[in-house]
Amino acid sequence: MAKCDLVIDKGLLSRNFSVDFRLTLPLLENHLPILVDTLINDLIPSMVSEGACRNIKGRDRGEDSLLPTPAEELPLGDELVAVIGESYVEQRNRLTPQKFSLSLLTKFRDFPKASEIEFETNWLRQGAIPTWLNPLSIGRAFPIKISRFRIGFDIFYPKGLALFGTTPVVGETVLIESSEKEVILVIRSSRVRERAELPVQRDGIGVVIDRALYAATGEGWINNFEGRRNLR
Repeated sequence: MAKCDLVIDKGLLSRNFSVDFRLTLPLLENHLPILVDTLINDLIPSMVSEGACRNIKGRDRGEDSLLPTPAEELPLGDELVAVIGESYVEQRNRLTPQKFSLSLLTKFRDFPKASEIEFETNWLRQGAIPTWLNPLSIGRAFPIKISRFRIGFDIFYPKGLALFGTTPVVGETVLIESSEKEVILVIRSSRVRERAELPVQRDGIGVVIDRALYAATGEGWINNFEGRRNLR
């Protein structure tokens, strides 16, 4: 059963609404690889170009985990993607499971323009994951068993400051964490102009996430968001 919490607020001096949304959905059986494959292939190619992200940064290393996470599986930096599981390696004519992790980390590079910020990206492989494997194919690779998945990012928007001109600031944050049993989505936004407006609509990000959740759980986030909003 879905668990949904939504807070929409507007400060006295703010033109925008602030949104804090959290959704927990049970995964359909054996559908974690589908969630991984859909999100990685539909989001990452549009975010990362020539080893860099512009106006997108991986979730802060210090961001609290949405699911209980062992210390050895915590992010090693500002993390855009993490896939954790077991790869089956042939040893003595039998397949033996060995742990692996695959992460996409971001690190500040520069300000190409006053209103833009750029981060370099780096895929980090640990454990028993083949070096030849394309990271974008991890959701359909065999023989691999995925047990945990994270994808999270901050979206920067230009903001005018009285003394400093225009500078990029974080306007929206998306966090997704999944086990084999459930997925949790958190959206925080300060960019919503109207109460009836949906957050994270830049480059169709919200629609991509909705489609991926529907494929893996049978429910999307948009219907849950709108249903909760309409109760208020």
